[in-house]
Amino acid sequence: MHGVRDVEFTSLVAEAEGTTFRAHAGVRVWWETVRGAFREPRWEVLEIRGVRRQVDRKFRLRGTLAGVEVAQTMWQAAGLQGGKLRWWAFFRTEQEALEALGLRK
Repeated sequence: MHGVRDVEFTSLVAEAEGTTFRAHAGVRVWWETVRGAFREPRWEVLEIRGVRRQVDRKFRLRGTLAGVEVAQTMWQAAGLQGGKLRWWAFFRTEQEALEALGLRK
């Protein structure tokens, strides 16, 4: 059985560092990275699709970066195991997210 301590994910915000975040500590570091990059980040979920142990989510991140309002649409793929989140990653395109799930559009 996997729990939050086993989850891992990647982030487009921290992509330059090539970081994979893991467990509770990773979520905290990721959140601080986002908060450090954006002032008042806001996420808007645009679409969610789930198939058994996989989830594909489209959303928009808005925030202020270096004094400029920024909006970026992105996709997130996630894998579930035992009813719990096991991993997730952010992608620039829906095709990339679907490929990470082993699906094609």
